[in-house]
Order: sequence, then structure tokens, then C-alpha cells
Amino acid sequence: MRYPPRGNRQDRACAPVQFVGVPDCDELCVVDGDLVDDQETVACYRTGDRLTGLRTMNRRAEIMKYRTLIARGATFDAAVAFAEQRRATRAARTTA
Repeated sequence: MRYPPRGNRQDRACAPVQFVGVPDCDELCVVDGDLVDDQETVACYRTGDRLTGLRTMNRRAEIMKYRTLIARGATFDAAVAFAEQRRATRAARTTA
């Protein structure tokens, strides 16, 4: 069973939110999911061309992977490419 179960917006109050990095940024960009309608999101914090922080909701397995990118000084474009790769991998698993 998924935690929390999909349903109305009240379920989101129980959703695990995790953050890594620095929240002070030039731009916040949702790279996977939707902050309004989706219970599973990944949002990147960008300062200049660098990934400086990341917030996830219901994506506990992803936070450490992005933490490594931040520690290595990855560019924001690298983080977006990584998010696209993760999304494609999840899509392939659900269609298989």
C-alpha cells in the first residue's frame, strides 16, 4: 500500500517531505510531479547554474541520489537530466 493512500488533498498533510541542501536560491523548479495536484514531487533549488537544494514529497528513495549531485557540485541541467532519467525508469517499470 502506498503511504499515504492517494485521495483528497487532506492526505497530503501526512506526506513525508524531505529537504537537502540550501533553500536560499534564485529559482525553485519542479522537475518531477506537480506541487498542486501530485502527491509525489521533486523540486530543485537553483543558484546560478548549480543545483543547491532539493525538496521531495513521498520520494524518500530519491533524496540521497540528489544529495550526491549537490555534494559533487552538479549543474542544474545535470539535475534536470537526472530527473528525466528517473521518470523514464519509473515509467518503464509500470508498463512492464
